[in-house]
Amino acid sequence: MTVLDRLHPPRRRPRSVAVVGTVALTLALTLGVTSGVSAADPVTVATIDVGGSPYAVAITPDGNRAYVTNYESNSVSVIDTTANPPAVVGAPIDVGTNPGGIAIAPDGRRAYVANNGDNSVSVLDTTANPPVAVGAPITVGSGPIGIAISPDGGRVYVTNSTSNSVSVIDTTANPPVVVGAPITVGSGPSAIAIAPDGGRVYVTNSNVGSVSVIDTSATPPAAVGAPITVGSGPSGIAIAPDGGRAYVTSQTEAAVSVIDLSATPPAVIGAPVDVGAIAIGVTFAPDGNRLYVTGFDAGSISVFDTTVTPPVAVGAPIGVGALPTGIAITSDGNRAYVTNLGDGTVTVISFAAATPPSGGSSGSSTGSIGSIFGS
Repeated sequence: MTVLDRLHPPRRRPRSVAVVGTVALTLALTLGVTSGVSAADPVTVATIDVGGSPYAVAITPDGNRAYVTNYESNSVSVIDTTANPPAVVGAPIDVGTNPGGIAIAPDGRRAYVANNGDNSVSVLDTTANPPVAVGAPITVGSGPIGIAISPDGGRVYVTNSTSNSVSVIDTTANPPVVVGAPITVGSGPSAIAIAPDGGRVYVTNSNVGSVSVIDTSATPPAAVGAPITVGSGPSGIAIAPDGGRAYVTSQTEAAVSVIDLSATPPAVIGAPVDVGAIAIGVTFAPDGNRLYVTGFDAGSISVFDTTVTPPVAVGAPIGVGALPTGIAITSDGNRAYVTNLGDGTVTVISFAAATPPSGGSSGSSTGSIGSIFGS
């Protein structure tokens, strides 16, 4: 699945002040359009009011619901994506303090929410009507923010941004429980993404400009090799559907680093790709031919063609709301859902020229954002 990095809610100091300037409100999924889409075609079809400081968004495998974490409201809003236009349904779901990342199980029956403010993970029953939090929140490490679930749904991985570790939750247990000791990674882990085959987990270390690699087949799972050096302040990470490359956003460099995962060891290739804005969320189109990056300070989404090396921008950036962070795109590639941290909304973008991709069983492509909140 896919994940943001560190900016800042009103009560915390943002790491990116030097880059953002005087941004009053700053703040780790997931996903795309087919290669036939023209960047000139996108149209905003809805701007949906949700809770305070919406941070991340995930779409159910059937594509019928989008779940949005509201960092300042301590809740999750549910959007009916089948409505015309899409709209919030029901009351917000109460979760823990300062919910950040969210991941939905492959079968769509559970959603997992990282609660940054109280060191826990909430579990939502998405089959209930209305959806509800079930059981006691699961205690993890300090400052959880990024979250991802394995392709088989059996494990949830959570980045603990202030204890420099990753917690692993066994979702097959009843109730789900943390298994083993936390996995030590770099300083300030935020976004997290899992390879399509589930064999490796990739974690952005926002304080040291690197990506840690975790071998999930080891007993217990452990970080392997030296961390991969990327741009400073890495915020989000997305892995191509074929597992060959990872794309990492850098807030402070306003760019994207490309990692060749097929190399031994994995290594950055080429120069960072300029985004022209503070790069936070990142995700792929279902076929992997397009990459989408949220431009935090610009209030926009940039689209890149990944079929060429280096990737190149396609069309002009797409305007959304204030301070966009998370992004998710339905598996048919027709619509994008973007969380706007600065104005409490979700922008829904329609790609008029989109052609539904062949195959594709999930509700959205994979990508992730980590913490954009300073400690």
